[in-house]
This record gives sequence, C-alpha cells and structure tokens, in this order.
Amino acid sequence: LFTSKIFDSCRLIGPSARGEFKITDAVAHAMREFGEKFRAVPSSEGVLDLSSRADISSVEKLLARYV
Repeated sequence: LFTSKIFDSCRLIGPSARGEFKITDAVAHAMREFGEKFRAVPSSEGVLDLSSRADISSVEKLLARYV
C-alpha cells in the first residue's frame, strides 16, 4: 500500500530514459524527499510483465480470470 506521496514522486521523477515510470525510483524518491517509510512484504506471486506490446496477450489472458 502506498500513500498519495508516491504519485507526487512519480510526477517529480518523470519517466526513465526508456519512457517508463519505475516504482523503485518513485519509492527511493519518496523516502529521500518526503521521509516516507516502506515495509517490504515477501510474496511468491508472479509478476505481470508489460515491457513490450508482445506481452499484452499473455497478461490479458491471465487477468481474464478475475473478470
């Protein structure tokens, strides 16, 4: 769970060189600039990767289970 400060951090850091908003960069910014604290929670769940257009079909199929 994030506070609204994570959105402020996303706006302030802007996209990476590849045009991506990286949550790790936003978290680091929120910690450094806003004093936010985070707690990591281990999980064995998979990660949905949308790094390219080719990933859309497989992610769409996985998400269809929840609709």
